[in-house]
Amino acid sequence: MQRLSKEFGLSDVGLAKACRRYAIPVPPRGYWAKKQAGHTVSQTPLPASAPAGYEDKIEIAPQHHLAVPEQPSVAPEHDAVVAESEPANRIEAPKDDLRVTHPLLRSTRDYWKATRGAIMHWPSNLPKHLLVDVSETLRARTLRVLQVLFSALEKRGYSVSSDERGAIQVKVLEETCGLTVRERHRQVRGERRRLGDPDLYKGKAPHDLVHTGELELRVEERLGRRSSVIDPPIARVEERLNDVVANLMGAALAEKDYRAAQERARLAAIERGRERAAAVQLKRQEFARVRRLDKLADAAARIAALQRFATTFARRSAPSTQALSLGGGSTGSTLISRTSTSWECSDIVHRP
Repeated sequence: MQRLSKEFGLSDVGLAKACRRYAIPVPPRGYWAKKQAGHTVSQTPLPASAPAGYEDKIEIAPQHHLAVPEQPSVAPEHDAVVAESEPANRIEAPKDDLRVTHPLLRSTRDYWKATRGAIMHWPSNLPKHLLVDVSETLRARTLRVLQVLFSALEKRGYSVSSDERGAIQVKVLEETCGLTVRERHRQVRGERRRLGDPDLYKGKAPHDLVHTGELELRVEERLGRRSSVIDPPIARVEERLNDVVANLMGAALAEKDYRAAQERARLAAIERGRERAAAVQLKRQEFARVRRLDKLADAAARIAALQRFATTFARRSAPSTQALSLGGGSTGSTLISRTSTSWECSDIVHRP
């Protein structure tokens, strides 16, 4: 079943389902093993006719799987990032001049010298320093590495500064990126102190952190992303300073993309707000138009009612005359006429 399923382009389960659907007999479990061992096995014959609703010819074709969508193409790298991989732009430490000349590094070195002794002997006004978490044995090398890196960054037109806490900030491609310099640690099991009171250090952690001597230059990005250049196994940090610069450029480009996305989202939100405001204004205008039409319809109905009332009133208030003749003498008679509002009397004089 497995061999035939590969020939048909199906799975063994799919081929078994097709055989059951078309009433095709399948060898029972252990059939081929018994036959290979030399035992006599019986073969189930095919049915005399095809199942109801099917023709004599059955076609089994491989299933058509949905096409996997193509992955979006990766955007090309920035020219400045590509330039860091060129041999002409390789950053190398000078062999004849290893002096520390950068102001931030000199101030950091003075801070380390001032805080070398006990804290009670520290001066009151400590010099400004960078946040560099390395052991005392690695400080000299760290200063030399940072001196070469800062010189290369300033040569490329970038600036290096520190914030209020002393964190290193590098302005690359008009964006400020954070650079962390630290020595890696590892956990070692600490020796439990043997004291007369065993409960004194009962809550002490069973492991201690110790320095490993491995220098790490880590570029901090937004949303917790980071890219690091670490000492071996690949290579020493001094040989990979171009990777540090490339990481800084990548962080700056990512920051630009984030700001562009935020700006697009802001403009889209403004546009949606405008569309909602326009829809609300249109709805208000439509409501006002309907109210105006309702008022006009009410006014037209009132005018029609007034016209009907005026017509009825005029028809009912039209003057109608009724005359009543009273007998008189030979000289005349009296005529009493009634209008819709009063009675009028007049004398009618008969002339011979």
